[in-house]
Amino acid sequence: FRSVVGITYELAEKMTDKIYVSAYMKYFNEESLESCEKIQDGSGMTFAVHTKEIYELYLISYNGNEKELTIPETIDEKTIVGVKYGAFQGNQMLKNVTLPDTIDYFESNTFADCNSLETINIPESLILIPNNTFKNCTNLKTVEFHDGLIITKNAFENTAIDVSYEIKTCEDQHAGKKDYSKKTLGCGKDSGDRGVAP
Repeated sequence: FRSVVGITYELAEKMTDKIYVSAYMKYFNEESLESCEKIQDGSGMTFAVHTKEIYELYLISYNGNEKELTIPETIDEKTIVGVKYGAFQGNQMLKNVTLPDTIDYFESNTFADCNSLETINIPESLILIPNNTFKNCTNLKTVEFHDGLIITKNAFENTAIDVSYEIKTCEDQHAGKKDYSKKTLGCGKDSGDRGVAP
């Protein structure tokens, strides 16, 4: 057998309660251990502990049937700071979502294809709405923006939301509360234009 030299996020999700690391291990994917502690609440939300900040949580998935959902600021004395890729994607029940002021990070496709979604607030702590966040949310009518919010060109693709664009560079996007990588912010060569909320 060949020696195992790394563990990816997808593999780590399937692991049990013990991990034995060989002397040949060279790397862990940045998010490999993120799923080692998961917290679920009664409404169908699942959270994972941040790899670098043990008192912070990401919302990683939602499988509930609520029409109105309020995401709390904290669970088990841990602060909810972000929403992972596609956490709500394809949900056909949600109509109204309220986000806490503690969230400052979205990944792509967070609410994509949520055809029933009508209203959502954008916390002032959130600096960027990335690619495809609300793509195909055909019933989305009301989004509460704040000044200086950076929005990717296709974040609201196939919705009724009209965003006025003032093109910004990737360096402008990178300026924010936390030192997220340019890759995380979607500043690759194929990322497309971005704008600032009016």
